Amino acid sequence: MILYRPVGLRELQLIAGACFRAFPPRLAHQSVFYPVLTRAYAIEIACDWNTKDQASDYIGFVTRFQVDAEFASRYEVRVAGASRHQELWVPAVELELFNQHIVGAISVEAAFPGALYAGRLDPETHLPSGLTTPELWSVWRQDDHGTQVEVSNGLYEAEAISLVAKLEARGHRQMYWAKRMKV
Repeated sequence: MILYRPVGLRELQLIAGACFRAFPPRLAHQSVFYPVLTRAYAIEIACDWNTKDQASDYIGFVTRFQVDAEFASRYEVRVAGASRHQELWVPAVELELFNQHIVGAISVEAAFPGALYAGRLDPETHLPSGLTTPELWSVWRQDDHGTQVEVSNGLYEAEAISLVAKLEARGHRQMYWAKRMKV
């Protein structure tokens, strides 16, 4: 299941500190972690909320990530206002478990600096100066007919190589390989 999470600069820095693999624990007054179901809704929050919020350093980022769909189905989808405002409500006490079911890395899709944002952004990565993302890899398969299909993405190099070895050990005739993803 693909989900999105609008975040401010401080939360993004904590995500980077976890190698783009986990969201930070919620604050004491935040009982729910709520990623959203659409990119459009995440953009709306990042633009309308984070850019005006001092605690977000006046900038909103849209992150994108994948969670094991079977695991995610245990959480309720709630509507916050308009019908397009769909959120997955994860109790804050379960966030660590939720993080363990994130597949691959959390990516930064877009950045929206507000009028009071004082930093600089890299135009390619959407990240503030000094903050970098890890190099990510994908795993591909070619079948007997020459059709190439991406099997998995958002992996670190060692994870991708390990997955290729695991898939090849099955003894099928398909060919597998790891490939560096473009930013």
